[in-house]
Amino acid sequence: MVPTETALLRARRPPGSSVPDWLLTGVDLPALVYAAREALCIDELPKVTYEAEGGYNRLFLLSFEEAHRSVLARVALKNARSRFHIPSAVATMSFARHIQSIPTPEVYAWNASDTNPVGAPYILQDSMAMPDDQSIELDEIGLDEDQAGVQACNPSAFAAAASNAHSYIRRSLSLLQQAPADLSASCLFRSDYAFRNVLLDAKTLRVRAFIDWDDIHVKPFVLSVNFPEDITSFSREGLDPQSAYFRDGAFGVLPPDEDGEMLDILDEHGNYRAVDEHGNPTFIDEHNERIRGTRYRREYIEHLKKFDHRVGRDGTWELRKDLVRAEYLVMRGGEAWWDKREWLEQQSQGAINADVG
Repeated sequence: MVPTETALLRARRPPGSSVPDWLLTGVDLPALVYAAREALCIDELPKVTYEAEGGYNRLFLLSFEEAHRSVLARVALKNARSRFHIPSAVATMSFARHIQSIPTPEVYAWNASDTNPVGAPYILQDSMAMPDDQSIELDEIGLDEDQAGVQACNPSAFAAAASNAHSYIRRSLSLLQQAPADLSASCLFRSDYAFRNVLLDAKTLRVRAFIDWDDIHVKPFVLSVNFPEDITSFSREGLDPQSAYFRDGAFGVLPPDEDGEMLDILDEHGNYRAVDEHGNPTFIDEHNERIRGTRYRREYIEHLKKFDHRVGRDGTWELRKDLVRAEYLVMRGGEAWWDKREWLEQQSQGAINADVG
């Protein structure tokens, strides 16, 4: 017997609790099973289990034990539906798999309509299980932004910040227009680029599949060259206020490069060196994390150079930094303009002085 969505969700909640209607996608799991059986030409009734959910989908695993097949059903959440989202995701996955030969789960069936017999938009795709020994520890980005709210500014000061932000964005776009044409070539870019979305073969360490194709954009090549989030996490604690990171605007999307030696976190007695002899925090963990991240990113760049000569071209990474800052200002809007107002004013004055010179 195929369970209902309500039954699967209730099993994950405290005993006796109910499942509110707003939490349901409205999927008819027996109808979903029928669609999967038709797509795979399998008569067997699968075991249906809840897998996970993210910002866009709730995932159900359909396991056909006799046929030795498993299908992952991605059902769109109510608050993340649009008539373009699923067709776009399916088209991108098909393009990646069949045109670019990127290892990607195969799509067996899909329907983007809210009124289809399954009761909700869905994608049926190959299940790419992560090996048990592929465990990636993820750190949260610790930025501790002390932002002055937009509501605290006066209109004239905000207008000046907005003007400087617009000027910086225009100058960055001008740099892109002047750069070699192949740096502005259109490329697929995934926002959620992390180790958790890259499945490896446990024996060969070769990529089995790239998963989670929900948040894909088209960007210029120079903006598409990106690091996995696992090697961009960092903390500002203990970072030199005079470092290049702060001079360059302290944009959290551009992690600081920090050189030096990794410090021993234990003293000669085996105690954790949380504070120095004066009682001040040492921030050793944060220091070591930044150095480790810097080394990983540089190694990552060296590997990228082997696959695309544009990565190693002089000026590529400096141009990328300018454009990443400009993109941040565009995406974050007025709050970012106000937060970065002093740095933007410095950039504006520098541009004026350069023009006069």
